[in-house]
Amino acid sequence: MWFFDVFGEAVAGWDHEFDLDYVHLGFGVGIGLRFLHESGFTFSVQLPVLGVAFGGESELGFGRGGVSSAGASSATELFYLFSAMGTPVVSVGYRWDMR
Repeated sequence: MWFFDVFGEAVAGWDHEFDLDYVHLGFGVGIGLRFLHESGFTFSVQLPVLGVAFGGESELGFGRGGVSSAGASSATELFYLFSAMGTPVVSVGYRWDMR
């Protein structure tokens, strides 16, 4: 059986550079396609669609002093960057049926 998924995601990261701690947070929405076989085999593909991220813009070269000065497009770019680092795009697994 095939399923179409819409999901919310929160991505977080932490960076320690030059004796300073940077916390990165992102929130957004994604879509996915999931195949569930009757044997329990599961295969899915997930992609982030739209979101924003906060923190670390200047450290990563996206602007200075936060999202307000970096702009909304930079916040969206950061979300995609953090999603690429933290969200599995393809996953394969097995589902046990607890009947």
